[in-house]
Amino acid sequence: MTPENLHVNIEAYVERRRARLIELTRDLVRIPSENKAPNGCERGCQEYVGRVLRAAGWQPEVYELSEVAGLTEHPLYMAGREYAGRPNLGARLLGNGGGLLARLRAEAGITFTLVTGDQEAALTYWGATSGLEDGGARRAVLDLGGGSLEIVVGEGSDVQWRVSLPLGSGAMHDRLAPSDPAQTEELAAVRAETARTLATLAPPLPVHVALVAGGTATTLGTLAERALPGTGSGGAADPELSPAMLDALVTLLQSMPATEVARRYGIDEGRARLLAAGAMVLLAAMERLGVGALRVRRRGIREGAILAYHRWGEGWPEAAAEGRGW
Repeated sequence: MTPENLHVNIEAYVERRRARLIELTRDLVRIPSENKAPNGCERGCQEYVGRVLRAAGWQPEVYELSEVAGLTEHPLYMAGREYAGRPNLGARLLGNGGGLLARLRAEAGITFTLVTGDQEAALTYWGATSGLEDGGARRAVLDLGGGSLEIVVGEGSDVQWRVSLPLGSGAMHDRLAPSDPAQTEELAAVRAETARTLATLAPPLPVHVALVAGGTATTLGTLAERALPGTGSGGAADPELSPAMLDALVTLLQSMPATEVARRYGIDEGRARLLAAGAMVLLAAMERLGVGALRVRRRGIREGAILAYHRWGEGWPEAAAEGRGW
């Protein structure tokens, strides 16, 4: 499988299943599944997906959260929410030794390589720092995605420390700040939860340069350029986000719903809903790292993967796992 025909195989795979995909989407949108904190009505959707998976040969299990041992003691458990009658769904697909990836390769003609959180962090660090002067200073790279936050500290191309945490802007929005626009107490909870999690970590400090990548960060940078005149970014390739700018953006985002943010500033509406929560995650991370600004990089894991493959060829997964520089 080559990059030139990868998209062709994917499109063909989807087209062969077009009618079924439409049918599934039609059924799903008819099932109420809103998360209306502190309550929710996810059961119908979970049970439907379970039936679909069982018919396809999977082994689904719908289970109540009250059945999960140790859940209430977990640091990310949210007390005060109503969990009864809101089951989760898990499923396994038993193979004959080849596994799911082999099945995907056989049916779609695509070979996948799954990366761990540590590998993702290293690739993001290499991508975000590419093209910059080294200077020998210790650098931190943050990658704020929808589901996770990666923090990597290194010098040059050597990764010294890294962590992947379930503090993504989408995850924190859904868990703690689902209102549109987000409420002050919700955002305070996002920042406090992030700070509590980061307080348990011991990254190498001090950090002299801090970079941030990922869709939430780049969108916040774009919004700052468009909505905060005189911020000093001036359309720079790598705008900076300071705590004052993030506070101003949060105030702006709280003043109108996501639809209006999208209309006024040309921001994707789905992304706009997550920005306030993402800003609070970044504020807590900046405080923990002791930095006064984040330089927004539009390079990240993709560029890092290209560099790793160019440097190590087929050995790039091992190099990323070790965080080995060059």
